[in-house]
Amino acid sequence: MVQKKQKKDNTEEKSSEEDTVIADKETGKKSKAPIDKGVIDENSGDMDSDTEKGDGLNTETDDSVMDNDEKSRLSNEMSILKKDVAALRGELNALNQVKEAAFSKKEGHSGKISTLISTVRNFKRERDIFTKKVQESKKRRKELNDIIGKKIAEIKDLYEERDKITAKFKVKEDPVKLKHDIESMEYKVETEVMSFDKEQKLMKALKDKKKSLEQMKGAIDIIEKINTASKEINKLKKEANVLHKDIQRDASKSQELHENMLTESKKIDDLKKDEDGVYKEFFEEKKKYSEINIVLKKKLVRINEINSKFDDVRAHARKEKKKRAEKKLEDKKLAVDEKIKKRMKLTTDDLLVFQREQLENKNSKD
Repeated sequence: MVQKKQKKDNTEEKSSEEDTVIADKETGKKSKAPIDKGVIDENSGDMDSDTEKGDGLNTETDDSVMDNDEKSRLSNEMSILKKDVAALRGELNALNQVKEAAFSKKEGHSGKISTLISTVRNFKRERDIFTKKVQESKKRRKELNDIIGKKIAEIKDLYEERDKITAKFKVKEDPVKLKHDIESMEYKVETEVMSFDKEQKLMKALKDKKKSLEQMKGAIDIIEKINTASKEINKLKKEANVLHKDIQRDASKSQELHENMLTESKKIDDLKKDEDGVYKEFFEEKKKYSEINIVLKKKLVRINEINSKFDDVRAHARKEKKKRAEKKLEDKKLAVDEKIKKRMKLTTDDLLVFQREQLENKNSKD
């Protein structure tokens, strides 16, 4: 008798999965959920795997595992789930576009704000440089004005001292003019030819003037001091005037930079207010996106569960189908063995069964 050889059932197939990646661009998180696959034709009588792609469900069933009502219910549920998933994905795509647009706008605002802040800092740095120059110029101008004020007071005292001297000697003539007249008269005496009487008169006048000048010597020294101080005051005033112009120029530039800084600062404030609104919009859309994504994941999990049930049904059907085929083959082997014992004529089908049995025995020995 042909010996039977039982093979371990390894025909149960794993359900194929198509990973759907739902990614959040900001968080970087990814979730995977299986997609429904092809269905099994429950009426197929072939011993090999007969998987056909129909409506996206595995529908090869066995009445002992899943009745028709259950199969119909799950198929309907799967159909609804697929529609829901498609709708949710469409909604997610739309929300993602809105969310990303808000995010891009927010990032654009952040970039503009950063640039404006840099500009304001540059304005402030330049403004502070001119402000410092104005302060230094004002300080120097004040020092000059203080010196000028002191020298004016000194000149005033010198004039009073000069007037006291001229009043004492009752000299009405200006000492400077008096000195100039003496020099002119001396030059005339030395260079001109004149009569004796005229020369005598000139010499007498020269002597009187020299006497008056001698009396006014103190006043002349004072006048020289006044002239020196006046020259110093004029020099200081010129420097003060230059500083005054520098102050006006630098102060104007400082004010201009300050106004530019205020203008750019207002732009920053306006952008920050708008950025807050955009940021709020972004998080609201992100929240909606996450909520819908959670619903989508649950539906995909349910699809996977239903697919698993159909996979179990399919595996059970194949197992039963294999058992029936093996039982049928075993019966044929027994019939062939019986014919051989009785020396009956074997048919072509009998010979094929016999050859298969011999091959199996040989393989088992090897």
